[in-house]
Amino acid sequence: MSDDFDFRVVLIKIQNSLSDSDRKQLHFLFGEDIPRTVQEDGSVSSSIDAFQRLLDGAKISPTDSGYLIRALRGINREDCVKRLSEYDKLISKVNQTEQDRNEASTISQPSQSNHPTSAEIMREIEDVDGGTATLPSQIETQSAPSIPFESPVAEPMDFQSIDLKPFEDHACEWTEDYSKVLGLKQHPRSYQIEIIRDAIRHKNTIVCLRTGAGKTFIASVLIKYYFIKKQKEQPNSNFSALFFVPRKAIRLQQAKAVSEIGNLRVQLCQDDQTIDQLIDTHHVIVATPKKFGNCLSKGTVRLAQLDLLIFDECHNTSGGNPYCEIMQYYLCPMKQQSTSPIPLIIGLTATVSAKDANEKKEPIDKNLVSICSKMASLSISTVCDPANIEEMNREISRPKNDQFECVQKFQYDAYFNEYSKMYKGLVEQIKQHLDNGESLDEHEIGSPSFIGQLVLLKRWFEMKGDVNNTIICDYLLLLTKKYSALRDLPFDGVVNS
Repeated sequence: MSDDFDFRVVLIKIQNSLSDSDRKQLHFLFGEDIPRTVQEDGSVSSSIDAFQRLLDGAKISPTDSGYLIRALRGINREDCVKRLSEYDKLISKVNQTEQDRNEASTISQPSQSNHPTSAEIMREIEDVDGGTATLPSQIETQSAPSIPFESPVAEPMDFQSIDLKPFEDHACEWTEDYSKVLGLKQHPRSYQIEIIRDAIRHKNTIVCLRTGAGKTFIASVLIKYYFIKKQKEQPNSNFSALFFVPRKAIRLQQAKAVSEIGNLRVQLCQDDQTIDQLIDTHHVIVATPKKFGNCLSKGTVRLAQLDLLIFDECHNTSGGNPYCEIMQYYLCPMKQQSTSPIPLIIGLTATVSAKDANEKKEPIDKNLVSICSKMASLSISTVCDPANIEEMNREISRPKNDQFECVQKFQYDAYFNEYSKMYKGLVEQIKQHLDNGESLDEHEIGSPSFIGQLVLLKRWFEMKGDVNNTIICDYLLLLTKKYSALRDLPFDGVVNS
């Protein structure tokens, strides 16, 4: 695709990350370069119109965005400046590469291979992403599309009329009518109410509940409780909670679940957004912990700005996990040079068993102490009342143990070798048509290192806009994964999938 198209994509991402207030300030700085009617409008459509005017007037172009960079710095949007600067750097490198190729083609002597080495590809990706290249399961592509999510409108509440005693006092009955007063779409079960009250009493806590029993619902009700409590004590004050999910794939699921609780402005933090852009305009932000860790390290968000932190699957607190990175700032406040109040913490897990290989060897009580200390919690909230345990067993079935079905090797041996050779042969043939395909030769086909190197090559070609080689990489990845599956799954399952 052309540089102009890619540049317009960058402009769209920038304007999507701006608030209405940001756009109005930006349009003001554009001055007479855009019509006055556009200056006074902070909508998305007016922002696109403003960018088009700048393009038409040659104020900005795919090779010169200095004018826009100065304006974005004027409204303190360094994140957008960084995005433009990275694009400019990438375009200049690609253009230089094309120029070098053109010059080389004019030399009559036989040309030497000008393919990038693996190290060069790694450096190039690090320059663009501002980090290190990783295997496919860890890569977060910058150009990933936004996840469609729209939180229901936060209906106003009469906070002063809401009695919080059913939350705080076991002797005060929690009725279905009370749930309606809170705006809850479903009435909590008795075992859920027990955990909610226990969590409020202990403040920082780890909610341990079996899969399917409603941990996310409990967390959402607790968010609503602390939201109402703060509005009763400090009317019109800002409330901010972060709901961390360990994998990007479940962001949308959890954001929808939290938004169902009602009366809260919930936002999913997209790949091209940062938490500091959303924190002042939303009550709850659902994001990966790495997003927040980056903000803490850069100083764009401070713990004192938050009221509540929710850690989904909080048993993932070992080694260099991003949860541990966040808790370093929490447990060592001087890391942010701050002694201000810090947010409450709620951990969610279906198991408190250790994930770290060394910790698995320790007694269970030591593992409990370990996870509580890492989450700054003095308690684990779980169902203790016999009647509530009976209700949970009745309403929520326990997960069954996995069952393994043995497949006799002779049942598919006759076909296995033939198809395995066919897939490997296809990979070898297609690889010959791939630029810099020799960098794959040192890796065994189907191995993680082979797939990782192939992903690096694909990203390199994507950055250069090389469509043909990108398509070849896609086919190689598809065939390689099929070939790998043949070694791990029953033959029929691979062929029919």
